[in-house]
Order: sequence, then structure tokens, then C-alpha cells
Amino acid sequence: MIVLDMVLSAIRRLEAYGVKVKGIRGYWIKNDRSDNFKEYNKNIDLGMSPKESTLNAWNGRISKDLGYGLVGEPIYVTGNILVVLSK
Repeated sequence: MIVLDMVLSAIRRLEAYGVKVKGIRGYWIKNDRSDNFKEYNKNIDLGMSPKESTLNAWNGRISKDLGYGLVGEPIYVTGNILVVLSK
């Protein structure tokens, strides 16, 4: 999981420099390559709320595992989805 390693490395490095990471933002683009976008919409189709769908997409699961399990209401921007997860 290269992306997961990059996220963990970035958070650790920022914290080592005294930067407090308050949240993780995701911008999921509507296209065939966006796993988060596809998972989010699949979760919606299964009857999950937008917040539940966010937490059950890849970005949401990883963020939750890192302690960023509070999710704001997803925002739809020209067909794409903006999510913010915090502690």
C-alpha cells in the first residue's frame, strides 16, 4: 500500500516538526480511477448516509484508523466530492 505509506510518513514527519495535523481532506474526482468516489457511491446505493459512506470508503477507513474519525457532511463540487475528516 504505497499511498498508505505516504500518508503515514507525511503525518509522522509533520508531527516530528511540531505541526499538529487537525484533519485529512479528500477530494474525490468523478472518473473511472477514483476508488474513493466509486466506493462512496456504492455505499450510498447500499443505504448508508453520506457520513457513513465517507467513513467506509478507503480514505475514510484509513483516516479513521489514524484517529480522524469525525466526518463533516460531504460537499458536492461539480460532480466531485469533498470530504473532511478530523479528530
